[in-house]
Amino acid sequence: MITEVRRLRGRPGWVSVLIEGEGEDAVPLPLPLEEAANLGLGEGETVDGATWKRATDQSAYEEAMHVSLVSLSVRQRSRAELVKRLRKRCIPAAAIDRAHDRLAELGYLDDVAFASAFTRDRVRLRPCGVRRLMADLAGRGVAAGDARQGIEAALAEEEADEAELLDRAASRRAARLGPEWEEADRRRFHAYLTRRGFRGDAVSEWMARNLPPRTRNQANGVAR
Repeated sequence: MITEVRRLRGRPGWVSVLIEGEGEDAVPLPLPLEEAANLGLGEGETVDGATWKRATDQSAYEEAMHVSLVSLSVRQRSRAELVKRLRKRCIPAAAIDRAHDRLAELGYLDDVAFASAFTRDRVRLRPCGVRRLMADLAGRGVAAGDARQGIEAALAEEEADEAELLDRAASRRAARLGPEWEEADRRRFHAYLTRRGFRGDAVSEWMARNLPPRTRNQANGVAR
């Protein structure tokens, strides 16, 4: 039996339906008011097994939608990131899949768009190579095909290619080290850029064109 239907604090338009089960305390079931009304969940109503199942399934779906939309309002996220967040709340997998399929239909959840936005941020703020972008997106659960499509779209929009990104990243790094370089500086510089996802041969070519040909001798201060 439904013992109480009360407004849910902090969620306008939602209610908490308290359903008393056999041998159990009242169990709160959060639902939008409209859905509670559609299911006939009113105070004093007796709830049969089928209605209880529909109510719990709908509550899980609505919760998955709510949490996902709140998360997406902060920033774009991959589907896998949202799944991880919802699983921590113990929302059933079926409800998560249903909610995310609906969000994808509405255009709110799109891993290609997420990959594109992620790439644009990197291009503008911290340039790196496509290999690093692919790895970072994979770590966020984005499928390789979606990642590649998003990266290509972002690079086209930014009118950038990997050679330009390498030049930006390398120039910024080189400016920190000054005009004189030891061989150890060169090795660290090369390693840094390959970690940023640029091809080793491309990095070597950039260094040959742009770095000073001689280094200082730290022992006696004489160039060699």
